Amino acid sequence: MEIQANTPVKEVTIQGFRLTVPAPFTEGHVLTEAEAAVLNQTLAENLRNNFGSLIKRSKDEAEAAGNEFAPDMENLQADLDAYVAEYEFGAKRGGGGGSISRDPVERKAMQLAKNVIKSAIQAKGGKIKDVGNDKITELATKYFEQNSDTLLEQARNLVEAEEAAKANVGSVDLDLG
Repeated sequence: MEIQANTPVKEVTIQGFRLTVPAPFTEGHVLTEAEAAVLNQTLAENLRNNFGSLIKRSKDEAEAAGNEFAPDMENLQADLDAYVAEYEFGAKRGGGGGSISRDPVERKAMQLAKNVIKSAIQAKGGKIKDVGNDKITELATKYFEQNSDTLLEQARNLVEAEEAAKANVGSVDLDLG
């Protein structure tokens, strides 16, 4: 991959170290055959995973109601087509789908956002199980979007502390006998 001096970069955490990596793909970038294949494969996997969770939820609801889940394949394909029409590649989505960041800092920040939402629910006398994971994820995503700078900074500090603690594992003297 050829990277120019003016190529944009993105920070990532690799084994606890914040490093920069190139982010060469921008709107209008002409893809190579290999890049197109990777993006098409990623899209297919995202759609399979995201839509699969929607099917599983419908299947579980049908079984909980004592019904057999046997969708009409034509309707199922139409539902998938409608999902694809609304899908934004790479967008985080609440409600049972979307991308999950592989960056430990972003994951930790989202975990913090979910904890804030859960605490707020409990503070208002609500029960987390009554709200459900999908709604919590949706609310946490909104909260994350509004407070990303603070959450990412807190998450970065936590991830660094966790990595530092892991680095000391080898020096721990344990008497397991």
